[in-house]
Amino acid sequence: MVEVKGFKEGLEDVVAADSSICYIDGGRGILSYRGIDIHDLADKSTFEEVCFLLWEGRLPRREELEKARRELGQERTLPQEMLELLSSLVPHLTRRCGSPARSRRSSPHTTASATDSRWSNRTSRSDTPRTFFGC
Repeated sequence: MVEVKGFKEGLEDVVAADSSICYIDGGRGILSYRGIDIHDLADKSTFEEVCFLLWEGRLPRREELEKARRELGQERTLPQEMLELLSSLVPHLTRRCGSPARSRRSSPHTTASATDSRWSNRTSRSDTPRTFFGC
């Protein structure tokens, strides 16, 4: 292997790009967006506020935040087919779990594990993941 002067294996001390959006100092455990520590953002800001901060470089004023919430909310619309599918599941979940509210508390990833072939050979109840929305 040819040695290259100044070559360092790995990515330590390698700057991939300068960014005005994000600052990372892994050695000191710092991650900030636009100069604001992510722990402060997590504790005190909403998703929409952080989006605005990343896009605009500053936190929004009240009217800007309301507009951002409206616009982001419009992008969250589910297709009619998905609404119909979810609605069709309610009677089955109600019968299995006892109430729609209990069903809504569970996470969708548990449903995927029910159809995952890696789980099909498990026989012990303790080996079987909770499935179908955690019921």
